[in-house]
Amino acid sequence: MHKLGVQGCPKNYELFYNALTGINPELSSDFWALGRTVTQDQLDALYKKHFEARNSQVFVERAREVLEQNLTDAIEVLKDEQSSMTAYGRVLDKTTRTVSVDNDLSPETFLHVIEVLANATGSTLSRGRQALSSMIDKSNELETLKTELEEYKRLVDTDPLTGVWNRRAFDNHISRIGVSNKTNGALLVIDIDNFKQVNDTHGHPFGDVVIRDVAQIIRSKLRQGVFLARTGGEEFVAFLEQTDAKTAMSIAGRLLAVIREYGFCHDDVSLRPGDVTISIGVCTIPPATSGVELYMRADQALYTSKADGRDRATLYEEAQQSASNLRRKNYYIYRD
Repeated sequence: MHKLGVQGCPKNYELFYNALTGINPELSSDFWALGRTVTQDQLDALYKKHFEARNSQVFVERAREVLEQNLTDAIEVLKDEQSSMTAYGRVLDKTTRTVSVDNDLSPETFLHVIEVLANATGSTLSRGRQALSSMIDKSNELETLKTELEEYKRLVDTDPLTGVWNRRAFDNHISRIGVSNKTNGALLVIDIDNFKQVNDTHGHPFGDVVIRDVAQIIRSKLRQGVFLARTGGEEFVAFLEQTDAKTAMSIAGRLLAVIREYGFCHDDVSLRPGDVTISIGVCTIPPATSGVELYMRADQALYTSKADGRDRATLYEEAQQSASNLRRKNYYIYRD
């Protein structure tokens, strides 16, 4: 770890131990594939891939235990409060009968009744305050647990390299698109051109820098709140709500330009503007009627952008027209 310049933290120790001892063959294979230059982001990605499922189970189990214990404690508090109120009710009932039977109360009897009621009321109020305090504590614990669960869900749905949403989050998001007739918007499927060549030429650490920078550039050029996810190695998707085809293509054009003009650099590697470009496929809903159809059509449009020379955006309808023209052209060639 020292030779690789890796920080000595518990997570890294666990990762290195499991990788070097061969306990997890798949982890060992992924670990050695990193080569001699290792970044913390790469290690975090490996840890997330190989240990996340186990850690997820532990966290969810702990949350379930805390929730069960809080509910059990709350029920006991309510039972005690019920018992206290029942006892107080008996005292009131007894004193009422005493007063009803003895119409000519002596001062001593009257004072005794008042003292009994005062003591019973004071005790009941005291127990009520304790019960309220206990319930507030339980409520605060549950609120903390809720916050932890929300943060955990955010981490599970976040891509560790770029900080944008991951494929899991995208699958959940896309499944909800089109369920309502009020849903409309545009999906952009974005892919970094010739990314394998970037990795092969400059190494995976630099490739990670390119992916991270592309994600940040795209996010900075989209309006706040737009859903942006990394769905694959070098692929991103952005869903633009309430956006028509013309506006979506205009936004896609701006993204193409800003990436084309950006000079990517890291350590001793520097690329000129234009060395890294992206291709984009665009589809809108409607006419697509579901999230799945929307993604498939935008992906087809992306392939058209790639086939037409990359560094461009293609609308699904244009891709279909292009494919239709090609089929017609091939038909005439075959007929002649």
